[in-house]
Amino acid sequence: MPAGDSAHPAEEPVRTAREPRWPFWVTAAQSAWLLMFFATASVASYWLTFELLPQLSRGVGLVPALLLAPLLAVAGLLLYVPISLGFAVLTKRLLIGRYQSVRAPVWGSFYLRHWIVHQTVRMVPWRKLEGTVFQQSALRALGARIGKRVHIQRGVNLLRGGWDLLDIGDDVTLNHSAALQLVELVDGDIVIAPVTLGAGVTLGIRASVGGGSNIEEGAFITALSSVSNNAHVPSFECWDGIPARLIGKSPGSIPPTGPVASPVTHAVMMSAARIMVALVLVLPLELLTIAVCVAQGFSAADMWAWLYQPLVSGSTLAIGSAIVVVSVPLTLVFEMTLMRLLGRISTGTISRWSPAYIRFWLKADLVASAGRWLSGTIFWPYRLRGAGMKVGDGCEISTIIDVIPEHLDIGAQSFFADGIYLGGPAIHRGVVTLANTRIGANTFLGNHAVIPTGQHLPDRILLGVCSVADDNLMRPGSSWFGLPPRELPRREIVAVDRRLTHEPSWIPYLNRVLWELLRFALPIIPPLVLVVWARLLSSMEAPGLFFFTRNRAYGEFCRCMFSVHFCFCIEVGFARARSARTACVVVVLVESLGFFVCRVGSICGTGVIKP
Repeated sequence: MPAGDSAHPAEEPVRTAREPRWPFWVTAAQSAWLLMFFATASVASYWLTFELLPQLSRGVGLVPALLLAPLLAVAGLLLYVPISLGFAVLTKRLLIGRYQSVRAPVWGSFYLRHWIVHQTVRMVPWRKLEGTVFQQSALRALGARIGKRVHIQRGVNLLRGGWDLLDIGDDVTLNHSAALQLVELVDGDIVIAPVTLGAGVTLGIRASVGGGSNIEEGAFITALSSVSNNAHVPSFECWDGIPARLIGKSPGSIPPTGPVASPVTHAVMMSAARIMVALVLVLPLELLTIAVCVAQGFSAADMWAWLYQPLVSGSTLAIGSAIVVVSVPLTLVFEMTLMRLLGRISTGTISRWSPAYIRFWLKADLVASAGRWLSGTIFWPYRLRGAGMKVGDGCEISTIIDVIPEHLDIGAQSFFADGIYLGGPAIHRGVVTLANTRIGANTFLGNHAVIPTGQHLPDRILLGVCSVADDNLMRPGSSWFGLPPRELPRREIVAVDRRLTHEPSWIPYLNRVLWELLRFALPIIPPLVLVVWARLLSSMEAPGLFFFTRNRAYGEFCRCMFSVHFCFCIEVGFARARSARTACVVVVLVESLGFFVCRVGSICGTGVIKP
């Protein structure tokens, strides 16, 4: 049945009365909300930096405080999660109430209220809740109807709003980066529409379901497929393609092996395991810092005295930079050691709610964490070999997703572009299937290609962008693209000197090594910002400079300004581009206001204007 043809068509979103569009006023309201949020964040960071941490370190000593810091961070996270979620739920109830099927103009009243709710919900640390029933409980608090034993994999974004229109049945599986289009922007309007997933439905990797769609019990949507808006997928059918169409019956489920825990018990076990891994991975930075503090005789009083009046010598700066830089490769070594300690994960079928699945999740997380530093570099294949993957010589590998290293064998001279879903487990109705995957030599995989678990691809394959591999079709030396994959005409082969590609001379090779080593120096930037900003604030507080220099309120104001500036310099340095741009704009606005106040004080202090 073609997508969109339905025996029971979903209700079209109701178009509201045309609200006027106020781009200027809506933007002003958004800016005011951001300023209020960042001001609150600056006050909280000031209190943490200049009140709580000094009292703690002075009470127990510097070294014990450093050792306790990760545990306190965990305790703070456990406290912050319910507070942030409660604030998000309250904001939604006050501004939206319950989401309804609606179509409203962008830059209107509804759009502004929805935007504020969306920004508030993003304050919840969802990344820490992924893969647990705690994530589902949080979504239920926002209005979603979610059944039992539901699996929501990493990369599934359910934070765009419309939760009251989301209905997910028991034993549903949302694989990596699956998308439910509850909220869309269409022709200058924001459209909110319901999505219903019946019991036992499975959405493959990067599969999407349009707004107004109803996917009935046991249906299966294959990887990269897209179900059109207002479509109806009958029970136990398998749909594939863009737009998705019927190709057969939904695959059956295989009984898992091994022990099975309740979802709540499993969530507690997974959360505890992830906390333990995080505590282990912070040890390199923590131990290096403690060693330097002990060797230099640095006390808590010295640290806080420096923060208020920073004096930086060349040796101090060199030592601090060395700690930050060396901690990165040490952390990567710790990650590889942890992966080895987690042991080899056997192929076969396991329950999504088994302890073995926790080991898979942790290993995939560790691979992704190392990839943030090493993907695309010449060091990445060596790191993957150290984790247990078989990688041939001369491979270029960028970002790989949901990877268990010991299950992969990659042939020599292969090139993987960004965002490859490489041999990740197949998850369907609570059963996880793991199998060995082999990629032949001289293989090219385009961005967001999907290699299902258990595939054995021959040599010299080209698989295009957003295509799914099928080893039943592919033969050596062929090229494929699309969904389902279609063979491309034989491409022209252009001979190129291998010294310019696969076999460079030692000069360009060493040049690449040098530039790729420099990425380990990136963490120096936030500490340098801290030093420069603290020095600037210290000079601004020089006696007699401002009329309220000796006023404690001014000192607190400057330190609050320092806190928000430092936090968002980190945001600008490491966040996604859109968040970084927002942070840049807001920091400039906040600093402009702050320095305007400081300038007025300077004029008053010099007698030009009498207070």
